[in-house]
Amino acid sequence: MPNVIGVSSREDFADQLPKEQIGVEVGVWHGDHAQVLLEQARPVTLYLVDPWKVNDDITNRTSTMETTQQELDRVFDSVVHRFRDFPAVTILRMTSVEAAERLSLVHWVYIDAIHTYESVKADIAAWRDLIIDEGMICGHDDWVPGIRQAVKEHLQEYPDDRLEVVGAYSWAIRCRDVQAFR
Repeated sequence: MPNVIGVSSREDFADQLPKEQIGVEVGVWHGDHAQVLLEQARPVTLYLVDPWKVNDDITNRTSTMETTQQELDRVFDSVVHRFRDFPAVTILRMTSVEAAERLSLVHWVYIDAIHTYESVKADIAAWRDLIIDEGMICGHDDWVPGIRQAVKEHLQEYPDDRLEVVGAYSWAIRCRDVQAFR
């Protein structure tokens, strides 16, 4: 039986993350939640991953919002400006899978990007082996059926991993017995 901790807000959720570790937020948009992660989890390094790119086949979260590439470029510039004085922050303008291919071990990843089953499943798979043992893969909007299904299937595929935090539309998987050698 999983040890599930209920939370009532994204701030409470962020407070459950390991402190002073290496974290990743996938799906940054304007950086509001990244700010919460910085304040609550106080990571030594926080990678902010988002392509800020319009894509007609909905391969990134922002493409589902009616906007132009020019507007997304402005959003990206505002995020760069917002976090310019935070040495812990590294902004990666790329997809989640591309970022996972470039980075090494991290303690936690917070996924709030494309809200489709295929995308969330790919994001979880891309980051799973980069999570330090007992680290977390987390996300938002667990009410979306595709997200819920991807999380459920991951837990079936990795029975030692456990669902640990739910609430405030968030979820977290504690990854166990990770063999991360890259």
